[in-house]
Amino acid sequence: GKVIADPNGSFEPMTMAEAELRLLPHMTEALKDYAQVHLHVGSAQTTAKVAMLEGRDAQGGTSTLVQLRMADSLAVSAGERFVIRGSMSGLCDGRLTTLGGGRIIQTCGKKLRRNRPWVIDSLRAREQAIDDPVKWCEVNLYEGEEALTLAQLATRSQRRQDNIEQCLRLLVSQGLALELPAEAGRFIHRNVLDKVLNATLECLGTFHDANPLREGMSMGELLTAVR
Repeated sequence: GKVIADPNGSFEPMTMAEAELRLLPHMTEALKDYAQVHLHVGSAQTTAKVAMLEGRDAQGGTSTLVQLRMADSLAVSAGERFVIRGSMSGLCDGRLTTLGGGRIIQTCGKKLRRNRPWVIDSLRAREQAIDDPVKWCEVNLYEGEEALTLAQLATRSQRRQDNIEQCLRLLVSQGLALELPAEAGRFIHRNVLDKVLNATLECLGTFHDANPLREGMSMGELLTAVR
């Protein structure tokens, strides 16, 4: 179950991964929040708890977003397929059986809480983009929320740097990404830059309303206010 990868690449052993899980229709009862299962990714396997991100349980034949909290670290990446197995009353005489499977969407490395709209929206956006290299690059650049180098974006996207570079150049040509003039080699999503500019203008307006006799804010004050 080991993974051979470039030591300078984007793979890192993780104990948590966000995923879309689809349960098989023959299940005799709902899969509960924090149910313990056997997780199979490639040839690797470990036990994991299934933390529901939408609702408290999931019925057979449905799909839902979950966070897999693994007992052992695994080198998994977005896009990988997985299977979960477990025991359930009334199913295969209580023996281990396949309950469902799905696809890894993200490995953020921190526990996520259930029913958070922004978390669900972000994961759904990643799910929809994962098979399109350009959209996948765009989603990861946007969620970086700051200017990123090519290497940082490749690591965040868990993709090869040369592939990300091609996608990034296309995004620049479409006006969806910008290379910062003052920081060559650093790129930012157009919408992220717009949010920063709007927040800056709002901070300056608030400052001048409160301090009409001052010429302006210092750079330190502005940075603190915007952040």
